[in-house]
Amino acid sequence: MERRDVVKRAAGNLLGRAAQWVTDRRRFLTGVGKYGVLLMGAAYIPGRSALETAYAQAGTQDSDEMLVEQKKGAVRIMGVVQRRPGLTRTEAPFADSPHIVPAYYALVYRQLTKKAPGRELASVQNVVTDCAFGGDRSLPPGPENLHIVQPPGQMPCTMLSNRDMVSEVSFESVVVQGREGGRGWAPNLPRWVEPGTELNLAVQQVLAHGTRPSPIAGGQKAMYFLKMSRSVAAADRLKAWQMLHAKAVEAVPVFGDGLQGFEVLQRLPEVAPRQANKCAGEIALPDLVACFWRKDGVKSFSDYARAFRQADKQNALDLPASFFLLVEEYDAAFGGT
Repeated sequence: MERRDVVKRAAGNLLGRAAQWVTDRRRFLTGVGKYGVLLMGAAYIPGRSALETAYAQAGTQDSDEMLVEQKKGAVRIMGVVQRRPGLTRTEAPFADSPHIVPAYYALVYRQLTKKAPGRELASVQNVVTDCAFGGDRSLPPGPENLHIVQPPGQMPCTMLSNRDMVSEVSFESVVVQGREGGRGWAPNLPRWVEPGTELNLAVQQVLAHGTRPSPIAGGQKAMYFLKMSRSVAAADRLKAWQMLHAKAVEAVPVFGDGLQGFEVLQRLPEVAPRQANKCAGEIALPDLVACFWRKDGVKSFSDYARAFRQADKQNALDLPASFFLLVEEYDAAFGGT
C-alpha cells in the first residue's frame, strides 16, 4: 500500500473531527473467552486459522474497515510523550514530518530489545483528546462531587504527567534480506516531543478481535495502559485482563454493544519494567495496552474503565501506574518499504 502523509490527509480534521466510521454490519459480541481471537496459535472455529475466524466474525470486509489482527510476530513500538512547550495539541502533529517517526522508533526498537527491526509495517500517530491517570478501585463514600476538603485515603497519588501524543510503529521482528526497518531518514526525536518525557514500550499483539477504521484518518480510539501488580505472574496477565474486561462489559453493556474491534498488546519480557523520566525520576512501564474502536465514539469508555477498576477485587492492577488515553488516530504511513 502506498505511503500516505498524515500532514496532507489530516490537516483539517483536527479542527473538525472526521466523520465517524459507521457501518450497519453485524454487532460484535464481546465475550472474550468465547469469541475473541487469540493470536497465540488458537482458533475458535475448528478447521480455520485465527485470521479466517476473524474474517468470518467480521462478515464481508468493506473498504472502510480492516482487521485489527496484525501480522504474526510483528513488534510494535509505542512512544507516549508530552508535547514541547509552546505547542498546542492541534499544532503538535504538524511540528515535524511524520516520515521521521519510523526511523526514530527503529532506534528505540534497538535500544529496548537489543535487536535490529525488520521491515516497517505501519506507522500511526495518535493525538490525545482526553485522559485519566490512576483511579479509584472503589467509589468514595457519600455524594460524588469534587467539593471535598480531603480526598479519600484509598486514592493514591499518581506518578504520571500529562500525555499528548502516542506514536505507534510496527516492524517485522526479523530482518529479511537486509531490509532493516527505519532506514532512509535520520533517527531524530520528533520535534513535537518534550525531551525526557518519553514512555517507550516494545509490545506484541496477544489478542485481537473485529475490525478498525481504514483509512486511519481521525477516528476515535481508547487506549488503556495497564500496570499489573506483582501478585500477578507474567503468564497470567492476559487472563486477568480477560476476567476484568468481561465483568466491566457486563456492568456497562452500552460500551460492549457498540464495540467494533479491540486488541491487547503485551510488553516484551526482555524490556526493562522501568524507565527514566524527567517528570517522575523513574516510571513503571505498563504490562498491557488494550485498544478499543467503537462505531459511535468512545464517550462511554470512562464508565467502562471505572467498572474495570471496580471489578478488580483481587488487586490485580497497580492503579497509580495505570492510565487511559482517548485519542484521534491518523495513518502516518502504512505498508512501509
